[in-house]
Amino acid sequence: MCLKCKAVDPYSESSCTESVLKPLYTFPGSIISRFLFILLIPIPFFILSATVYYTGVSPMTAIEIFKNRSELAASIRNYFFKKGYLEVDTPLLSPFLIPEANIEIFASQYIQPDGEARELYLIPSPELWMKRLLALGTGSIFQISRCFRNFESFGAHHNPEFTMLEYYSVGADYRKAMEITEELFLHLLHELNLAPLLTYQNQVIDLKPPYLRLSISEAFKRYAGIDLPGCLAAARSGAATETCSSQTAHRQLKKIAAAAQGKGIAVSSSDNWEQIFNKIFLSLVEPSLPPDKPVFLFDYPQLLSTLAKQNGTTPYAQRWELYIAGLELANCYTEETDASLIDSFIQKEHIEKLSARIPHRPDRALSGFFKAEYPECSGVALGIDRLLMLFLNQQNISGVIFFPFSAMLKNNTHE
Repeated sequence: MCLKCKAVDPYSESSCTESVLKPLYTFPGSIISRFLFILLIPIPFFILSATVYYTGVSPMTAIEIFKNRSELAASIRNYFFKKGYLEVDTPLLSPFLIPEANIEIFASQYIQPDGEARELYLIPSPELWMKRLLALGTGSIFQISRCFRNFESFGAHHNPEFTMLEYYSVGADYRKAMEITEELFLHLLHELNLAPLLTYQNQVIDLKPPYLRLSISEAFKRYAGIDLPGCLAAARSGAATETCSSQTAHRQLKKIAAAAQGKGIAVSSSDNWEQIFNKIFLSLVEPSLPPDKPVFLFDYPQLLSTLAKQNGTTPYAQRWELYIAGLELANCYTEETDASLIDSFIQKEHIEKLSARIPHRPDRALSGFFKAEYPECSGVALGIDRLLMLFLNQQNISGVIFFPFSAMLKNNTHE
């Protein structure tokens, strides 16, 4: 049965035009069936064994993963080429990174012939290079890139190495980026011959635009019963001195801590505002989001430090995240272009990164690219692996990637 049939009715046995993306095969389970499988397919047994051992899936499943990933990537490229975007290809290794306190990284070294070592880092995002290209006048750009993040659990949605689609749209703010993203999804459904009513983990999801739009403040009120603007009220007046700023931050922290504790969420004395916000969001808001329609959550608090523009004089940033059936799929900013604010962000985040498990050199040159004329634009990062999970109805990310890290570690323990 094809994915298009399953999307309309998961129990239907009717036939229709097959989806470009094929369902993943399962490898026969018994010893006899495996033996017959090997006789029927002219692939040496040692290759079969090696494939299952290192990838965690059968050769047939691995082939389908190859095909599905290839078709999805081709369809994404087709969309952006038609829209006039330039595809770019940037380094995975860098001697510096944009510091982000909540992201842990992988560090390595380049050893020169004379023995001198230089620290290098695997990128958690291609952002630092793509912004340099935008400053050169490339216009709208996109990239499908490998990215790396450390110290994340092996949950169903995480792998230390993953694939990201990142696209920057010149002249478009975060609200326009919502429309671009909806158009991208509509294009993918059409090119991959997927029904707009898609079934994921027994939940039928309507992927036809427009998607739901919900401010993060409204989401906190609706699903957590918490007045988020009240937790941010002290930020509206602005602080005239460092002492006032410290007092304001303390009041904001007390307010959100009390709100969380009032909902039965444990709060530590060492938790900062962002950590408490995330506890509330993950415990009460995210699990309550509508499962049958994609949701754009927008206008995140400016206190969640990012390189997104502030939304006027409000305490919110021009930022959204896209959720579909419990999967966080995309994150977007209207990109900050004020060099002094970018400098301040990098300095603040660098100080916090000094206490990280793996500190790194900050990208201090980044703000220099914004002192010349830099285009107003939005930037979106979208997880390719999670998108494929959605399209193929896979509960675990290991079902859509080759050589999942969890399988490699598991196999390595037996050597």
